[in-house]
Amino acid sequence: MDCNIRGVYPPFLLTIFVKCDNVSKSYNIRDTMKRPFVREFSPKVSKFARDRQRHGTKYYGFKHTIDVDLDDVIFSENDPRADGIDPLHVDNLELNLLTAGYEEDGELAIVKESKRSIGKYEVIDQHHLISALKKMGQKRWTVDVYVYTGSYGEAHEWAAAGDFGLATNNNHLLTKNTSIASVVHAGLKKINKCGYIHEPGTPVDEYNVREWVKVCKHDQVFSKGKLTEIVNKILHPTKLAGAKIRPLCNEVIDRICASSGGSYGTGDLNNGYYGFIVKTDNFAADGPKGYNQMVNCMQLNKIPCFITYSGKDDAEKIVSNHEGYFEKMFKTYEKHMESVHTFHGIKFPLLTRGEFFGKLRAVAIGQIEDEWTTGDEFVERPFLNA
Repeated sequence: MDCNIRGVYPPFLLTIFVKCDNVSKSYNIRDTMKRPFVREFSPKVSKFARDRQRHGTKYYGFKHTIDVDLDDVIFSENDPRADGIDPLHVDNLELNLLTAGYEEDGELAIVKESKRSIGKYEVIDQHHLISALKKMGQKRWTVDVYVYTGSYGEAHEWAAAGDFGLATNNNHLLTKNTSIASVVHAGLKKINKCGYIHEPGTPVDEYNVREWVKVCKHDQVFSKGKLTEIVNKILHPTKLAGAKIRPLCNEVIDRICASSGGSYGTGDLNNGYYGFIVKTDNFAADGPKGYNQMVNCMQLNKIPCFITYSGKDDAEKIVSNHEGYFEKMFKTYEKHMESVHTFHGIKFPLLTRGEFFGKLRAVAIGQIEDEWTTGDEFVERPFLNA
């Protein structure tokens, strides 16, 4: 992503203009000012932040700003991101809050009054910030409360809240970037729940998908080419398009492997296996390394067990990277055997893919919706052309 930044600096207002991928946005530098805080009390919110004009949507309007007990702030199924709460991003936010403080001039988290849990507030925007605050033990926080102004029922209320959250997220300077996968997930989820994507009663066609994209302000963060890709994926979804992804970090992976009772993890495992945990996102470089690990393992009379995962939030990429990793391993084996012939003049019959992969065990940590939700943390995916 190419970004150019320029600024104008009157003494009373500092503004920066950021241009990324031909999309321009401006931000007030006051929003980046930090202040330390005490966990037991609500943070100091500047007059600038309290008096800032609140922007709602056609179906959500600003009610008031309040200080709340964070135990009363809850999460709903409304998170529009395909990858849900990213634990690594939460950890980074927690570290930033503890070391740099919070933005007293920044935009406040957005919530709505819960209809299912009286006295509670459900998060519409800044899910990761609220998660970080809860994780670090913050007791109280200041939030903006919005109310649903439509009359189309609960399904539309949640769908409109999702649109509002996406639009607000796309307008933040410092936030977790919206991904194509999360946009497709949100669009397909709205279609499945409501039967439309833009306004109630409108057809799901290119015009209305593009209108929905504008409502959510995706046109402010994606190029025209990427927007067309989003529209096509929503109109012509594949089996994995928009699938919800479970993000993984080292802490989560360690916990999942520890719960397997010695069947999965790194090093010596049950039944003569030796484990390798592999992130497959750079499979072109890591596949040959995996082949070397396989050979070394077999020389020690161990059966190699490769446990894969991905840092991607796109189900199709997660699967293709998994396949690509093992395909690269097999291709490395073929090249190795060619080298043996070149150096020694001996040509051994090559193993078939099935024979080759029969000498190892390969599983993936379940990340794609319906993989980990079935209760099994580990899944077997078919090998490419095996």
